[in-house]
Amino acid sequence: MRVNAAALLLLAAAGHSAWFIVKWRVEAQGQRPVRLAFWRNTGQIQDEEQALSPFAPWLARTGDALAKQLQSVGHDVLWLSGWSVLVLALVMGSWRFDLPAPAASTQASWVAVGVSLALAISLLIVERHLAFASEADWPEAGALATVARLVILVQVLSIPCFFFADGTRLWPARLTVLIGILPSLLAVEFLVRALFAAFRPQRAEQEPALVARSLMGGMLQWPPSPLAALQGELQQRFGIDLQQVCAFGFMRRALLPVAALVALVGWLLSGVVQVPLEGRGVYE
Repeated sequence: MRVNAAALLLLAAAGHSAWFIVKWRVEAQGQRPVRLAFWRNTGQIQDEEQALSPFAPWLARTGDALAKQLQSVGHDVLWLSGWSVLVLALVMGSWRFDLPAPAASTQASWVAVGVSLALAISLLIVERHLAFASEADWPEAGALATVARLVILVQVLSIPCFFFADGTRLWPARLTVLIGILPSLLAVEFLVRALFAAFRPQRAEQEPALVARSLMGGMLQWPPSPLAALQGELQQRFGIDLQQVCAFGFMRRALLPVAALVALVGWLLSGVVQVPLEGRGVYE
């Protein structure tokens, strides 16, 4: 369940990162973001407590200075980094291949199967909604859909681990550990993106870019085209169009003939026998 929770935390981190951009758009239009009732009440209580505290002016100045420093880095970058570190800690806490065979399926296991299946179906509906959303209405919907696909994959792969646990099989526990590679890679990708985004200058008049984008999640599409997402990322970030490079076109055309030639040469070399110095290759 730690791996499932880690994947859901990454989806929440991506949504939180997109919320900062939506908040910037709302403030740029001269409006004020509406908070939930819980946060509104919390803010009022804190304001009353600070008004009664004699250290309120000093705390206010310290908080403003700290807020300016954090704003220069970017609140979304810090939050995304924190979520990613938490996910890595969750996955590393269960990264063990010497786990014993899981106990036989009990009522709790069936509940876990039902919860994972319900989450997968619900996230699939959300992912389809985000995938078909117009970029003009919500530019971050496509990036959130790619993260949702990876979370759905984690939920689906974890269902056999609960279903086939009988107390003797070892592969359900090991499969659970291996599934943790997916959220770990996504968390590392978020950390790298957040690290590069921290050195990007923050301008108040310029709309911030979404940091929580997933190249690995973009590869999860049908029909499978794992290089399409990488090619699009290179063209968007660096202006490199791999389709215009003649060398890559030649490599794509020559891939099958070269692979067939290598297989043929390997098969022929498998019939070669090494003869020792004191031996004879031909007996008369």
